[in-house]
Amino acid sequence: MAASTTRAGIETAKDYYLMPLPATIISTEVLDTYLKSVWDKTEVLEPICRYNDKGELEEIAEGFELTETVTDQTDAETISWEDKTFGCTLN
Repeated sequence: MAASTTRAGIETAKDYYLMPLPATIISTEVLDTYLKSVWDKTEVLEPICRYNDKGELEEIAEGFELTETVTDQTDAETISWEDKTFGCTLN
């Protein structure tokens, strides 16, 4: 599911996907680069909230979003799209 060719097909169909990306998609070095600003506390984390059983809004995590352009070849064309990566820390 996480293969760029599969994601390109989903993008071509104007659909959406949400999945954890395996280590084969992103190297430890690249992941460390993404997380450096979180570890250094220079990245502002956004609250992630939900309503609890009492109907009260509660913060359950903090997270961030990264966007990068991905390009891949489908059977018919080369396609590029904005891929969003999310990271969070649970409270």
